[in-house]
Amino acid sequence: MGWTIKDSGVIATGEEIHKTRAEKMDKGAQKATIFPQLSVKYFSLSLALILFVSVVLDRLIIPALEDEGKIVSASWSDEDDFIYYWAHARNKADLTVNPVWHSNLWPVTEKSPKAHRILVLGDSFAWGHGYNNMNDIWWRQLARELSRRGFNDVEVIAAGMQGLNTRLELDVAKKVIPKFKPDLIIWGYIPNDADEMSRLKTEDFDQKLLFRPHRKNGLLEAFKGLYPHLSYQLIALREAYLRKTRSGEFAKENPPNWEFSLLSGENWKIYSKTLDSTAEYLNSLSVPSFIMLLPYECPGKVDFDAIKTHYDRVFPPIKKAFAERNIRVVDSFDTWVESAKNEANLKKQGVLWFGINPANAHPNRWATYAYGAHAANVLEKDYSEILGAKSEASKEPAQLRVNDCIPPDLQIQQGGNKVVVVYPMKLGDDFRNMPLRKPFVELNLETPIDAKEIRLGGTGLKSASLYVTNVDAQKHFDSGEMVNLGQKAGSWLVWTVPESHSHAINTISISANVVGSARGLILEFKN
Repeated sequence: MGWTIKDSGVIATGEEIHKTRAEKMDKGAQKATIFPQLSVKYFSLSLALILFVSVVLDRLIIPALEDEGKIVSASWSDEDDFIYYWAHARNKADLTVNPVWHSNLWPVTEKSPKAHRILVLGDSFAWGHGYNNMNDIWWRQLARELSRRGFNDVEVIAAGMQGLNTRLELDVAKKVIPKFKPDLIIWGYIPNDADEMSRLKTEDFDQKLLFRPHRKNGLLEAFKGLYPHLSYQLIALREAYLRKTRSGEFAKENPPNWEFSLLSGENWKIYSKTLDSTAEYLNSLSVPSFIMLLPYECPGKVDFDAIKTHYDRVFPPIKKAFAERNIRVVDSFDTWVESAKNEANLKKQGVLWFGINPANAHPNRWATYAYGAHAANVLEKDYSEILGAKSEASKEPAQLRVNDCIPPDLQIQQGGNKVVVVYPMKLGDDFRNMPLRKPFVELNLETPIDAKEIRLGGTGLKSASLYVTNVDAQKHFDSGEMVNLGQKAGSWLVWTVPESHSHAINTISISANVVGSARGLILEFKN
């Protein structure tokens, strides 16, 4: 009996044990179902937060920093591609027939319309890589500076193309000088002009191979590049890291060292022969000439001691080499670096202000003016007979004349104080976009003008925003700051220009809503 009871107890105890285990398993199962649900929720919230932060960073923070000039991102990189394409489209120069800079709005004849002509030879600095306004290129800055000083009977023209080295520039000189007969030649030199190892040929610069960029719009592109600005920054950081860790001492990706390496070894042996040929040709001419050294680089931060150290390495060997060949060399470094030290925007925005736009390192307007002013000083001091007599400042206001525009195929008629523009259809590839971040056309003026009032009208015009830039009265160059005169609705619009921006207007940009087939707009200035 006892055993049976005991056995029953054992059985009962076993049942309790099984029940307890089952309960524990149920609780464990409950926990197993509870925690994954919480994990999924936390994961979803975390993912949503990351996506939100990424969107804010990509669409708001990075563009804001880009607009302040503190970084370069996808927007300016894309814009620079368009500016490069438009530069090819507007400049009709080619290396095989006529390398002189000329366009539909800036024709250049073989015989100069003025008493004297100055020819500037060069590469991208003369061609205008990165410049939305041709008047910001340094030889145009020189022409304006001479005019400002009263030398109005001398013409400045330019020849060359982006990417040329001295050897190919010599080929350009031999084509241009006999045909256009300049009275003086200025040959621009930058440190990478000594590159002989690339062995470029004239055929390498065939403009037919130029690829037309396209705006990345539409739903498909949105999916392709969900975070265009953020991804641009991440890729740029990676490339910068690779350059820093993998580049050799004289790698092309490390320009200051690479440029210095050109002045020794096999490259220098080849380049010395190019210098012999260049000097022989220049010395054979009956007109004066000089080489002008054009500094432009910055070592990653605004460090003037490092900049001076670099140019103290790369310029003296070139000066010596040309001097030994009886060629005059003019060094604009002191003028350039002094301009840099006095440039407020350079101090405020950092190294990006060395470049013409945030995505392009070719010299900014303050630098191209420094080149022009330095060359004008040399010309006025040593070649006054070519500049001719100074003329008195005209009391008549400057005439409105557009000599450059974007898009370069913009249909323009002009005369007096009026310009008629056929506003393009709303195709993103035909408009500038930065820094306004909306489509607009740009009209660049040969000579800055004064205006108290600007009028714009057309039967198809529904609304428009107008922007101007000005040449600073003390600095004598255009900073590129676009002043918003406001948006107006209607077909015949009038803007009163603030007194602070009514003098020396250099560019006019229009962002308009034009409907229908009547797309002609009349632009008129009143002083």
